[in-house]
Amino acid sequence: MFNSRCRSLEIDVFELDPAKHGTFDVVLFLGVLYHLKDPFGGLQRAAAMCRDHLIVETMISQNEIPTAIMEFTPSLEGDTTNFWVPNTACLVAMLNYLDFPKTEVMKHRNTIHGTPRRVVHAWRRDDP
Repeated sequence: MFNSRCRSLEIDVFELDPAKHGTFDVVLFLGVLYHLKDPFGGLQRAAAMCRDHLIVETMISQNEIPTAIMEFTPSLEGDTTNFWVPNTACLVAMLNYLDFPKTEVMKHRNTIHGTPRRVVHAWRRDDP
């Protein structure tokens, strides 16, 4: 009906390969970061798939600390798939390092286990 070339893949984030899967104008990285033992590596893989606009949604922690930090949270509230939770400064710093100079941080109205969440829009260009 729409002649879409869209397809769904079940793939580990560390198997993402722009040479094999292509790159995209917009990449969604939603609810993944805190489940990774190597969150920077996972974010780097998602960023490699993105030509311009990366949207990251994640739990955040320690926002009262102004410097970039990430808290190790194994088994947060009994969930053994949780490992690392950044503060907002850390998330923005990682995105800037990965060549996304413009970011917009949005508060997320939901929490998981009382932990606040953020959505960050990031662009490769300063003028989206």
